[in-house]
Amino acid sequence: MPQIVATEKIVYTIYEDGILGVRYRDGQSVNSKAEARQLKNERQKIQGVESCKLLMDATVKVHMSGGAKRYLSNPEGIQGIAAIALLVGDENITVLKQLMVYLWKRRLHIPIGIYHTEEAAMEWLRSLPDVHLSTRE
Repeated sequence: MPQIVATEKIVYTIYEDGILGVRYRDGQSVNSKAEARQLKNERQKIQGVESCKLLMDATVKVHMSGGAKRYLSNPEGIQGIAAIALLVGDENITVLKQLMVYLWKRRLHIPIGIYHTEEAAMEWLRSLPDVHLSTRE
């Protein structure tokens, strides 16, 4: 059974198979690079392992400053993430997100996919090679 950890801005779902679900609370904002760094540190503490596969729920509205976006889309900001499945709700926004994913893949060198259902996203994440799951010290 997945474990739920709710924080002020994000609800995390910890799955037993090395997958971490991340869903920002609707309407939240991340206003600076420093705040983005705090969220990354929070994620790493909650994931509790060196590396995990991330299920990112992008169906809610979140405002991010330019500095926060740049930080969370660079190697330091995704430290500890082996793959990202981006869950989108509206099929009309897929083209824009596909472009974003293309750019991320070129920059980050990790598997990234876009999915309309959680089931498809989880199936894809589970099909990827296992990640290193030793507990962080």
